[in-house]
Amino acid sequence: MDFVFPICLANFAVLFMVAAVGVALPAMQQDLGGSAVELSWVAGAYTLALAMVFVPVARVVDIWGYRRLFRLALLGLATTGAILTVSPNLPFVIAVRVVQAVAGATANTASLAMLAVGVDSHRRGAAMGWLTAALYAGLALGPLAGGVLVELWGWRSIFAVSVPLVVAAWAFSARIPGEWRPRAGQGLDVLGAVLCAGAVAAWLLALAAVDQPQRLGQLLVTAVLLSWWFVRRMTHSPDPLVDVAAVASNRILVFSLVATAINYASTFCVGFLVSIVAQAVRGLSPTQAGMLLAVPPVVQTLGSPWVGRMADRLPAPWIASAGMAVGAVSLALLAQGAASLSLLGLTGVLGLQGLGFALFASPNMTVILGAVEPRAYALASSLTGAMRTMGMAASMAGIAVAFRAFLGEAPVHAAAPEALVGSMATVLGGAAFLSVLGVGLSLGRVRWRRG
Repeated sequence: MDFVFPICLANFAVLFMVAAVGVALPAMQQDLGGSAVELSWVAGAYTLALAMVFVPVARVVDIWGYRRLFRLALLGLATTGAILTVSPNLPFVIAVRVVQAVAGATANTASLAMLAVGVDSHRRGAAMGWLTAALYAGLALGPLAGGVLVELWGWRSIFAVSVPLVVAAWAFSARIPGEWRPRAGQGLDVLGAVLCAGAVAAWLLALAAVDQPQRLGQLLVTAVLLSWWFVRRMTHSPDPLVDVAAVASNRILVFSLVATAINYASTFCVGFLVSIVAQAVRGLSPTQAGMLLAVPPVVQTLGSPWVGRMADRLPAPWIASAGMAVGAVSLALLAQGAASLSLLGLTGVLGLQGLGFALFASPNMTVILGAVEPRAYALASSLTGAMRTMGMAASMAGIAVAFRAFLGEAPVHAAAPEALVGSMATVLGGAAFLSVLGVGLSLGRVRWRRG
């Protein structure tokens, strides 16, 4: 309990804040002004910064200590949350959100590393299950509670409510015994950290520009060059951020990381697409659409502790692979009938998707942590976070391509229902196919018996 409760509370608070901000964006722009581009960067800058710092943060956590950096990150989250309640304009919000992303990446990386090293291996699956439940409870409650908070007290109340949760997690974290510093006394390769952040940023921006050929080409060249420079630097640095050769030779770790990216690439688009079709085609109100979209994270929250305990008794790769298979079925059903299914049927399919994600998430993380030595727990956690973010970006890039093909330059609210349904079916059909490939990749981690 000393380990699990403050970690779960902290991660719940962070995901609650992230999910609630999306609901608050219109009110934020009405209050602070600013352009649509600036408003998009309130969420975009957080995601980009999060992905850029995941791997460098792992090295810092290893050097300074898991518990110390976890508690320092919580203070950073609480401070930035309090500052955001008095933000004067959107550029200020964006700048503070970047700092908040660094604190969020640090807290997440240190959390997983502490759970891995501080909880017995036979109880690790259960601990990961509770952490996953906390994460998706934050995602489920964020939009619902965020809407109520914005309506009653304005968008600043989202951050005001989140701060006490983070402070409580910080207070309880004082009870975590011991400290872990697997790389104490070693140095940080600053150039390597800059190259890593730059390469990740270039890849993410390239995904966002997938429907802009000229800009895409420039970004891809930049991403490839920075990635090559980073790998070369890692092979010559005395204190590399990543032992590239060791990671590349670890088949289970590589397959698990790619499976993570595939799973998020195939599922992250669902909420966005279902929200649009539910309102623009089916005629549901924003509140009704929000309740519908809460179904997957609610199922994930309820199912993850049970799945985590299951992963302590059964082979985790099998469970994670089954989760991807369930997810593929739900995506195929959504691709065929999101606009025609009854409301009850649509709710059931979204619940099936939530079950698939619950079956995948914590067992997959258990496999990842089991594939590395204890001194590499923080790095494995950070690589997982980076692959998760890349998968999300790829998912949204797929939506951009489909919308451009089916809708052209027409705004979503003015598009023909047939075009919206067609674009959704295309994206979700492709996501289902990608999930099937992911199942095969995930099964590659299974140790098959030879008769």
